[in-house]
This record gives sequence, C-alpha cells and structure tokens, in this order.
Amino acid sequence: MVILDRPRHQEIIAEVNAAGARVRTLEEGDVAGAVMAAVPGTGIDAAIGIDGLHATLIAACAVRCLGGELQARLWPRNEEERALIGDLAGRAYGVSDLVPAAEVSVAITGVTGGQLLPGVVFGSGYAESSSLLMSSRQATVRRLVTRHHTVGESS
Repeated sequence: MVILDRPRHQEIIAEVNAAGARVRTLEEGDVAGAVMAAVPGTGIDAAIGIDGLHATLIAACAVRCLGGELQARLWPRNEEERALIGDLAGRAYGVSDLVPAAEVSVAITGVTGGQLLPGVVFGSGYAESSSLLMSSRQATVRRLVTRHHTVGESS
C-alpha cells in the first residue's frame, strides 16, 4: 500500500499497518501513488489517501489509461472546490464516473524526483527530464527522457 506521507494520513497509515499490510510512504507525488498501484512490477498493489480534487481527477485519468481501477469520494478542501463539486460530494466514484471519455491521454514529468520518476537533472549546457506518456486509445505507456539544451548551445 502506498500512502502520501502527510499528517492527515497518520491514522490511515496506522490502520493499514495494524491490518498487516506493508506501507510505503511517498514524500511527494499524490498522482504517482495511483500510477504505481496501476503499473505491474512496482510492488505496489494499492494507493490510499486524502487529496485535492485536481490530483484525484488526474490520477483517475492516468489509471484509466493504465486499465486500472480507482474509487474516490470527492471531498472539497475549500469553498472553491465545494462550489465546483456541488451535490456530487459524498458518494463513491469509479474511474468511468470520473473519466467518462474512452480516449484519454496523460503526460507526467518528474520535476523534483520521486519513486515513480527521477527529477530534472542539470548538466553542462542542458537539463534532462523524465516523463511518462499514457494513452487509453493506443493502450500505451511510454517512458521518455528529453534533453533540453540551453539557449544558444547544441550538441
């Protein structure tokens, strides 16, 4: 089970540990946890936690691309989200409820780095980023490493 390491999750972490499941905490990457749970070979079977509306929707799009499952309750954190959600808060939603489109694409780039993607690496005259590109239409997951050359330099 992967859980974002936040004070709001301490009770959840204790409950999961008490149930006998292994917990891997993430310092950053709310969406990364959902992706790691949906990708085979990560050693993660599930992700759990409380997060914002935007991260939940991005995670649902990524999980849809990966053919995984997700259950979420929309829990507004502030008045802006409460106005956006309206009467939709409270009930459980699945991937197809949150992402009704059959064709979805998601791109995730590691900036600070984490367990899913390394962060941006700076070299002499360049920066290098790592990304995941996912598509439900093409049923593909691509890992992409891009070298961004500094303005005025080339290799």
